[in-house]
Amino acid sequence: MKKNHLLILIILIISNLNAQYNHCTNARLKQVVFSDTTMKDVQYGAALNNNGVMQDLYMTVIEPKNDTAALRPVAIMAFGGAFINGQRSDLNAFCKTFAQSGYTAITIDYRIGYPLRFDSLDVTVKGFKKAAFRGAQDMRAALQFLYKSARNGNPYHIDTNYIISGGGSSGAILSMFNAYYKPNLLSVEDSDIMNSIGGINGNTSNAGYPHDVFGLINVVGALNDTNFLQSGDVPIASCHGTNDNTVPYGTGYPYNINVLPVSHGSSIIKIRANNVGIPNTLHTTPGAGHTNIDYVGCIFNILDFYHGLICNYTSSVAEVVQNSTRLYPNPVENLLNIELEDNIQSVQIFTVDGKFINTYHQKSIDLSNYKSGIYFIEITNSKGQIIRKKIVKA
Repeated sequence: MKKNHLLILIILIISNLNAQYNHCTNARLKQVVFSDTTMKDVQYGAALNNNGVMQDLYMTVIEPKNDTAALRPVAIMAFGGAFINGQRSDLNAFCKTFAQSGYTAITIDYRIGYPLRFDSLDVTVKGFKKAAFRGAQDMRAALQFLYKSARNGNPYHIDTNYIISGGGSSGAILSMFNAYYKPNLLSVEDSDIMNSIGGINGNTSNAGYPHDVFGLINVVGALNDTNFLQSGDVPIASCHGTNDNTVPYGTGYPYNINVLPVSHGSSIIKIRANNVGIPNTLHTTPGAGHTNIDYVGCIFNILDFYHGLICNYTSSVAEVVQNSTRLYPNPVENLLNIELEDNIQSVQIFTVDGKFINTYHQKSIDLSNYKSGIYFIEITNSKGQIIRKKIVKA
C-alpha cells in the first residue's frame, strides 16, 4: 500500500513538472492556439507624475482562457505616444495575440507628460528626457511586481525565466533603456536629469525584487546611443517601416526636429546587435510609416523568434542537474574551463538559435576561433545527467 502511495506521489510530481514545462508542445508560443482570453486589471505601483500628483499605476493581465499550464512565458508591453499621449488599452489587441499563443501578456500604465514650451526648447527637451526616464522606472517597477507576485502564490502563472519586455514607439524606447541601461554611458546632463527623479529605480514601488528580462520587443522604437547594446545583453526582436518620419528606421531625429536627441532606429539597432553578438530579428515593412507597418507579420515574426530561443533551451527539471558546475572565464576569449564534480561524457555547443556546432570530451575547450556572441553548452556527465549553461564569447 505504501508503495502505491509513493507511486501516486511520483506520478503527481512528474505531472506537475510536465504542466510547468509544456511551453513548447504543439504550436504553443508560435501560433494562436487558444480561442479566448481573460483580462484583469491590477495595480502594480504608484508614483509622483509630471504634475507632482501621486498616480496609481495599473497593468492589464491577459491570459489564455482554460489554459492548464502552471507556468507561462510573459510578454509585458508599454504603449506608444511620444511620452505625452496613449494608454495601456492601446496594446490590448497586440497582447491578446500573445496570450492566445500561450503567454501571460501584460500591458502597463506608465507616467506620461512633460512641458511643451515652444519659447524654451531646452525645457521641453529636458522634460521629454524626464518622461522617458520615468517610463523606464515604471517598467522596472512593473517587472519587479511580477517577480514579487511569482513569489507570493504566482496568480498569473509567470515563468520568471522567460519574461520579455517591450512596447511600441516610446514604449519600446523606455523598455530598451531599462534593459540595456549602462550608467557609465549617460552624459553628465542626462545623469543629473535621471538622479533628479530618483535614479533608474525611482520610487514607483516594489524595490528589492529582480527586474531581469529574457528579451526585448521593439516596435518602431529607437535608442539615442547604440553603445548601450553590448556583448552578452539580452536578445531583441524589432519591427519597423522604412519611411517612418516619427521615429527613424535608420539614424535621424524624432519628427525630424533637430533639437530632439538623435535616434538610431531598428535597422541601426540590428547592425549593432549583429556586431556584438546579440541574438536579434527585424521585420521590416518597406514604404511604411510609423503607424501602418505590417503588424500581423511583425507579431508572428516576434513569436517565431522567441519560440526558437525558449523552446530550444527549455528543459524538464527532472533532466537538468542543478549543481555546482562552473564555466570560467565567462565571458571567454580563448580557453573555456569546465569545473564539475563528475567526469565528462560529452560537451556539445550550440548557437543561440539552436544550431549544433561541435562535440568535445574534455574539461578545457579552445574557443578562440568562435565568433563573438552567445552560445549554449550542454554537458553530459559520467552519470548521464545533463547540465545546460550559457556562455558569452568575447
